[in-house]
Formats: sequence, structure tokens, C-alpha cells
Amino acid sequence: MSINITESQLSKQYENYAIDTDRLRQKLQDKDNTNTRPSSYDTVDISSDGRRALEYEMLESFRAGKGIKSVGTLTSVSSLNFFEDFEKAVSAEKRDKAASNNFDRHVDQMVSAYRQMRSKIEEKYANMSQKQQERSYFIADDKSIQPLTKETELELLDKAYEQHSEAMAYFTESLSDLQDFKPQIIYHRSGESVIGQSNHQIQSVSADNMKKKKGEIKAQAYQVFMSAINKGNFQSNSGSSVSSRSELNRIWDYYAN
Repeated sequence: MSINITESQLSKQYENYAIDTDRLRQKLQDKDNTNTRPSSYDTVDISSDGRRALEYEMLESFRAGKGIKSVGTLTSVSSLNFFEDFEKAVSAEKRDKAASNNFDRHVDQMVSAYRQMRSKIEEKYANMSQKQQERSYFIADDKSIQPLTKETELELLDKAYEQHSEAMAYFTESLSDLQDFKPQIIYHRSGESVIGQSNHQIQSVSADNMKKKKGEIKAQAYQVFMSAINKGNFQSNSGSSVSSRSELNRIWDYYAN
């Protein structure tokens, strides 16, 4: 069996397969116009707070769809954060340089910083919903996750104030020790040592009395700091407290200039 195909038949078979170039060119132009055409969608500017709220709602919707229940929010609050913030707040309390009552001036800086931070905490919880308060958590010093409440933040603030008070009490003690330092200058001449003392005169005290005084100064300074926010049992109007504060001011004033 054989099949004969003539040349005339093949030419007739393909004569209708012509490319419509005009139509193809129009399609390409329409595609380019679509890509450069301005978008018909409306746009809106969202604030950072609004964006966070929208993200929160989207996250809650996702969790609900997956059957995930949100327990609460883990904050960045910690005792270290409070201590650093309190140190910055005390430093921000500027006072004019003075030659007297420098210890009392620092106490005033500490109390002012403490009251400002306490007011911020109280305002924060006054403007916070009950649901938000119940869902806030933080990592405690023992690495456990604990509920974050107004009382907890006030306790952390008190701890920060106490740590600063301890550091400044040691600082006051160090200032007192420096007053007892008597420099000596040793001159060498012709192979002999000649000791020449400075003109700085100090009151001679025994080692036991000096040690006791050191402990007393540190304790007195700490008690004054704590009683300034009504956390200690130091009576500010008693005769002993007036004498203590006078001594503490004298120590600080010695290095004021």
C-alpha cells in the first residue's frame, strides 16, 4: 500500500496558517499599559500604634484559627532595668554646684527621681485595662516567669533605690577614709632617706575607733537615704539624726571644691 501526496495539496494545507501581526502587536501594547497604569487602590497612612494594634489583631485571628490560646504578654521589665533607669533618673536631676550641704543635695536628687518613677508607674496602671494587667508577665531574678503587677513594679523600684543607697553609703565611707589618709614624701639624698610629711594634719585615732567610725558612717548614710522615702526607722528630727547629717554633709563638702 502506498500513499501519494502531491505538491499542490501541501501548499493548500498550510495556506490558512498566517500570523496576525497586528493583533499580536496590540496585545503587547495592552500589557505594557497595564504595568505602567497607576494603581486604582486607595492608600492610607497608619500610625505605629495603629500598626501594632492591627498586627496584634491579625496575630489573634491566626491563633484562633489554629486553636492557639494566648496566655499573656512577656514584658522586658526586670530588676536590672529598674536599677539602670533609676541611675539615669538620678543623674538627670541637675543641681547647681555648691560648697555646702552636698550630701543633702544628693538625697534630694534621689528622692525626686524616685517620686517621678513612682508617679509614672501609677499613671501607667491607671490607664491600663484590667485585661491588660492580668495578661502581663516578666522574668524574675530567679529566671521564673511571674505576673507583672503595679505592686511588683513598685517593689522593683524600691529595690533599685535600696541598691543605689547601699552604693552611696559605701561611697560616703570611702570619702571619710580618704580624709584619714596622710601622704608621705620620701626624699633621697647622698644615700640617706629623709622623710618629709605634707602639711595635711589629721586627728589621731586608734584602729578600733576608726573601724567603728567607718561602720557607723556607712550605716548612718544608708539610714538617711532610706528614711527619705519613709522606708527606714531613722527619725529625721531627732538630735542624733541632725548630728549624723551634719557629719555626712561635712564629709561630702570636704571634696566639693
